[in-house]
Amino acid sequence: MNTPLIYTLPFRAQIALACLLLWCAFPPLSIWPLAFMSIALFLPTILRKEKLSAKEYRWLWCCSSLLWLALLQGIRLAYWPLYGGWLALSLYCGVYLPLWVGTCRKLVHTWKIPWQIAAPCTWVAWELFRGYFITGFSACLLGHTVVDQPILIQIAAHLGGYGVSAMIVIAGGLLYQVIHAVYAFRGKAARLNGYEFVFPIACVAAWIFYGIVSVQTPHEKDSSAKPLLTAALIQENSPTLFEANPERNARSWQSYLELTTKTLLANPKVDLVIWPESVFTADNPLLDLEPGFEVPSVWAREGASNGMTKEQLAELSQELREQFNMKADIAQRGAAPKRPATSESGSEPDQKPLKLPHLIVGNDLLRVRGDQMARLNAAVWIDRDGKRAGYYAKRHLVMFGEYIPLGDLFPIFYSIIGMAPASSGELCQTFDLGDGVQLAPTICFENVLPHLNRRSIVESIAQGNNPSIMINLTNDGWFRGSSILDHHLACATFACVENRRPLLIAANTGLSAWIDGSGRQIAVSKRLTAESIIATPYRDSRSGLWQQCGDWTWWVVAIICWSLWLWRKQLEPLDCGDSSPL
Repeated sequence: MNTPLIYTLPFRAQIALACLLLWCAFPPLSIWPLAFMSIALFLPTILRKEKLSAKEYRWLWCCSSLLWLALLQGIRLAYWPLYGGWLALSLYCGVYLPLWVGTCRKLVHTWKIPWQIAAPCTWVAWELFRGYFITGFSACLLGHTVVDQPILIQIAAHLGGYGVSAMIVIAGGLLYQVIHAVYAFRGKAARLNGYEFVFPIACVAAWIFYGIVSVQTPHEKDSSAKPLLTAALIQENSPTLFEANPERNARSWQSYLELTTKTLLANPKVDLVIWPESVFTADNPLLDLEPGFEVPSVWAREGASNGMTKEQLAELSQELREQFNMKADIAQRGAAPKRPATSESGSEPDQKPLKLPHLIVGNDLLRVRGDQMARLNAAVWIDRDGKRAGYYAKRHLVMFGEYIPLGDLFPIFYSIIGMAPASSGELCQTFDLGDGVQLAPTICFENVLPHLNRRSIVESIAQGNNPSIMINLTNDGWFRGSSILDHHLACATFACVENRRPLLIAANTGLSAWIDGSGRQIAVSKRLTAESIIATPYRDSRSGLWQQCGDWTWWVVAIICWSLWLWRKQLEPLDCGDSSPL
């Protein structure tokens, strides 16, 4: 049979090329059609009659690890310990490609499951596992390669981002079949099984059709719909460094204030101003003391208490609170100066103050409960009256960035690196701004995990709320404008479709964004620049299976795949004359 030239490459070259094409499908190149070609190049390895040797599996892992090293290279830019984290994470993620190949081969060759079904199901099974194992890591899902194609991601409302990944595998398999069919006709040796084309063609057609009919948001069909609010997303170019520098922090805060003032002067009807993660703190964290507090024992162990009494601790708390209130007042009132307005008589102008906007800022918060102190990464809400109306503390912390595994048992790790461990928040929060506008906040990489995004909405609804807008405060200045910013934005975009809610992102150094409930990026800032985005999001009343069920259906699929893979039954060759499905 006449074989396509690309499939005559040696095994090692074919796998290396497939991984290279997959890298090209992700940012920074973002040539998304190459994701389909990459899958088409992996399939011959799955369909091959001969067993794969240990050396071939090691080659799969090696190429996959290099792929992940290239995708995640921006991690190393944060600070020096993350070179080790970058390498470890890449080697770990590299395991999933050989796991997919091995699992899929077992289902196809031993259990005789059609590869058109086995390949997407096993791919999703391992993506799902990666999203939970060791706290979870769901960046760079295969589905994220088509994030800039809104039509292709609408299915995520029902099947999540995993469903988009499955469709790409199916479409890649269809491409593989078409390539072989073309060469089969040319060689006049066609042995075509037409039914094998029915399933992938039907899936791809349904995928595209659903995307076309559902990409339009409800407010586009209703001319009377009005925006929920007008929000200003403030982004400065303040690169983040691990070393503490009070002067740099003060300059960063001042630059954010100046940009906020400039933005609000140009847009006086803004209802909400959002600053990114942690930048509002400068050098003055909030210190909240709960009833029955004592001087934190950790301070005594670290020699930082200097004999401080409870009374002095209370005074320090009050001082920090006053400093925070002063900064909030400056930010709100500096952004809402008086403007001339004509009096009723039409003679002299009055000086009427503009209505103050709500302010949501990223601020460090120290909470003392008993003699235990928690260091919280918080999103603090200041209402129109200038009062602190609530806060949300980050619940999903970044490994090696905010804590070190086993660091509680070996505190010397923190001393070596010079890092104070963060504490996780306990509850989801909803910021109710009035007029039916409720916000569901997340911080930093919390929106990388699909099930956490959904959980924040589900828990809010269980509390009697119904968030209409998701917001994310992040400080991506650590990554120096690398493609990590694009991966983060892709995760956020899928969260919008999965939960059918618009999302507002305020990110230090970028990428700040306004994304609608269909995953369309209405406005995205430039990286490493100082700019603001004025967003007017609309309510999205649609619902989907993902909101109702989450990922449990994929867990059923995954458990079936893993059970068949682990079943002790000898791998048998596929009963066909060649490695082609045709």
